[in-house]
Amino acid sequence: MWVLQMMDHRGLIQPWITVVHRKESMQGNKQRAPSPVRLPEDLKVWLKHRAIDNRRSFNSEITVRLEQSRAAEEAQQKTGAAV
Repeated sequence: MWVLQMMDHRGLIQPWITVVHRKESMQGNKQRAPSPVRLPEDLKVWLKHRAIDNRRSFNSEITVRLEQSRAAEEAQQKTGAAV
């Protein structure tokens, strides 16, 4: 078991307890291609704060937001195509 304490953007210590075996946590990485992206510093800081608030990693926060954006765009295209 790993216990990680991080300070969030409000300056509060947030204890996160993770029970993960390294082998299990690395299995999903084979399906993900590294995609280095340059972000403006203010956007990067904002995303890091949202990740902390949502109890996600920075990478997971970006992935979730992109998936939500894609789903919204696809739903809008279907609605537009049906009219």
